[in-house]
Amino acid sequence: MVAMATTWRDARPAGLSTMPEDTAAPLLVSLATTLVVSALLLKAVWVAGIGVLLVLAMTAYWLWPEPRKVPA
Repeated sequence: MVAMATTWRDARPAGLSTMPEDTAAPLLVSLATTLVVSALLLKAVWVAGIGVLLVLAMTAYWLWPEPRKVPA
């Protein structure tokens, strides 16, 4: 999907921006963060450690750059 980009000061058209596709990654990161906080409150340190690994993995998945699609 493409959207029009504007200048920050006077909103004049500056170009086109490629918008990211929809993904469930932000939801998964928030659920893993909730797991970490809940585990720490319940003093389950090993579960919190697993949750931290999940947060890191989901964040890497979310922010990993996708290859550009070249139009045919």
